[in-house]
Amino acid sequence: MLNAFLVDFGSGNPEPGNHWLPGLSVTVALFLALYHVMGFRILKSTLHGIYSRCSWWPYLTTYQGVFSKDVQIEVIYTSILAIHHILGGACMAYGSYTGSNPTFIVGALISLVDDINDLLSMYFKTFPFQGGADPKLMIVLGIHHVAAALATVPAITSGATANPHIQQIGTSLLLAGGFSHLTLSLSRTRNRQDPSQATQDAFIWLLGASLFFYFRFVLYPTEMLAFYREEYATLDGTMQFAFIGFAGLMTLFNVLIFVDCLTGTASRVMIALKGGEKKTK
Repeated sequence: MLNAFLVDFGSGNPEPGNHWLPGLSVTVALFLALYHVMGFRILKSTLHGIYSRCSWWPYLTTYQGVFSKDVQIEVIYTSILAIHHILGGACMAYGSYTGSNPTFIVGALISLVDDINDLLSMYFKTFPFQGGADPKLMIVLGIHHVAAALATVPAITSGATANPHIQQIGTSLLLAGGFSHLTLSLSRTRNRQDPSQATQDAFIWLLGASLFFYFRFVLYPTEMLAFYREEYATLDGTMQFAFIGFAGLMTLFNVLIFVDCLTGTASRVMIALKGGEKKTK
């Protein structure tokens, strides 16, 4: 039923165009409400109940996080994002593999609602930013979310989501985000004061950095360049602007995050080589 609706967004016209916008807007609103309830109400509460009984939970109070100073809040948030991004990326990958554009669009909309939700959360200082987000972090996340939102709706209404290069671009970026958040979530479960867990944490970051590099600096630029060579000249002015804007902002985001990723990985490896962190009294 959903698949049939996504063929024309209830417009009765399966040809992509602005006539899809009303149905698209309703779909995004419904997905956003569902994401908030399922992710930031039910899943958030469930994860807190599970994590708070784990041995590593008290250790999270000994250092500050990236998204929130409270690492106990952060690990719940990154776990939600990992599930969200991998689910969306799986929909994109399945849609691309089977040739089902509506399934790919579901993945794109799953991605879009997180962009909207995160921007709203930062603006209104709600979970996980209730303590206030770091201005530099807000700028980096803003670049990422604006770039994604800038491209998603025009890509759908123009029919570009049916292009295999666009499908690979979307899949690579969303799965990259999913594995990055999974890396950070798993890392938070390791107590680096324990030498063996510090070593495990280093391997988690090394694997995460490898996946990050492949998706964002191998697959993504390869498909972007292929799309540019084959399709860019055929796009209208609006889509060309959206493509260039998306490419520029997303590439900037990739570089900024990769620098942070390398720093974090190097730090974990050094801690492991030194036999773990020194225990505080």
